[in-house]
Amino acid sequence: MPMEDTSWRSILFAAGASILLLFITYFLVTSKTMDFLNVGPPEHIIEFENAHVIGRQGDKKDWEVIAATGWSTKNQDETNLSGIQNGWVYEDNIPIIKNISAESVKIYKRTDIVEAIGNPLKADVDLLRVSSSKKKRIKYSKLSAQRISYNGKQKISQVFKDIKIVDGRTVILSDHMEIDHNKKLATLTANPRVLQGKTSIFCREIVANPETEEYLAQGNPRLNLKEKNKTTKITSDKIFVKKGDRETIDLIGSIKIIQPKKIAVSDQAHYDEDNTELTLKGKVRTVFEKGEEFLTEKTINNISNPEAQELLKEKTVLVCDDMTIYTDSDDALATGNVYITQKGKEAKSDRALYKDDEEKIYMTGQVTLKKKDKWVDAEEVVVSIQDESFEAQGRVETKFILKKKH
Repeated sequence: MPMEDTSWRSILFAAGASILLLFITYFLVTSKTMDFLNVGPPEHIIEFENAHVIGRQGDKKDWEVIAATGWSTKNQDETNLSGIQNGWVYEDNIPIIKNISAESVKIYKRTDIVEAIGNPLKADVDLLRVSSSKKKRIKYSKLSAQRISYNGKQKISQVFKDIKIVDGRTVILSDHMEIDHNKKLATLTANPRVLQGKTSIFCREIVANPETEEYLAQGNPRLNLKEKNKTTKITSDKIFVKKGDRETIDLIGSIKIIQPKKIAVSDQAHYDEDNTELTLKGKVRTVFEKGEEFLTEKTINNISNPEAQELLKEKTVLVCDDMTIYTDSDDALATGNVYITQKGKEAKSDRALYKDDEEKIYMTGQVTLKKKDKWVDAEEVVVSIQDESFEAQGRVETKFILKKKH
C-alpha cells in the first residue's frame, strides 16, 4: 500500500508539473509573438514613423504632410498623423497653404474631410488663391488657430478658436471662421475684430471677399480711430472696408460719431486714413459740449431722438449738409446750409470751421445772425462754445423783420 500511494503521488506531481509547464510555455510564446508583431491597438492596422504623406487628385498634388508618427485603420478610411513638422495644401500645384505646424492631422477618406489640430496650429495662407485660383499674385498671410477642418465635398473650411490672421498691417481676430471656396467668401463670427494701424473694428459678423479685398462688418459694428492721444468712436448699421493700395472705410445708416467735445450723426460717412478725414453726408447734426463738461449718455442718445430735442436747446447745435472731421485735431469743417443754435440764438452761413483747441466756430460766406426780431448780416460770426456767445465781426448790416398786422 505505501508503494501504491507513492506511485499515485508521483503521477499527480508529474501531471501538475506538466500543466504548469504548459501555462509557462503558452505565456512566453504568446508574449514574444505579440511583441514581435507590434500590432498595437486593434484599430491601428498600419503604423509608421517619419512619414511623408501626399494626397493627389489625378496627377496633381492636393495636399502634403510631413509627420513624426502616424497610423491608419482598415482600408485607410481614417489616417492619423502626429507631430506635424510641415504641410502644404495645393491649387494647380501651387501651395495656397504652406508651413503648416500642428499637433495632429486626421484624414477621413470616405467623407473627404481633413482636420488639423494644434496648440496653436500655425500656417501661411494665400487668401487670394484660397478664394480664387485665377489670381496670379501670391500673398501669404500668417494664420494661427486651435483647429482647422476642410470638407472637400462641400468645398468649405472651418477654423476654430483663438483665430489670428496677420496680413501686413492688418490683424484679424475671431473664434470662428468659415470659408466657402465656391462662393469665394469668408465669414467670421464669435467676437470678430479687425485691427489696422489707427483703426479698430468690432462687430458680431464680418463677411469678407479675399478676391476683391473687401469686407462688410455688421451686427452692431463699432469703429475706433486713434490719432496720437485722441480717439474717435463711431457706430453705424454697417461698415464697409475696401483694401488694396489705399484703404477706404464707408459707414452706412444711423451713424453716430463721438469725440470728447462733440457728437455728430448722419446717414453716410467715409473715412480716408491717408488724409485723416472723416466725411459726413446726409442730415448732419452736431452737438458741441464745453471743455470742462463731458458728453453724457443722455446727450448721446437724445441727439438722434426727435422727441427729446427740447433737451438740446441748452447746447450748441450745428446742422449742415456735409461735414469733414479731421481726426488728428478734432477740428471740423461744415458746408452747405449751415445753421447753428445756442440758447435761443441762431445763425446761418455757407460754411463754418470748428477749432477744437479754441472751442470756437467760425462762420463765413453769406452769414446771417438772428437776435429776437433782428437779423444781422456780417462778414463773419464767431460762436464760442465755452462762453456760450455769438459775436458778429467785420462790416455789419442790420435787417428788420416787420410783423404783419392782422
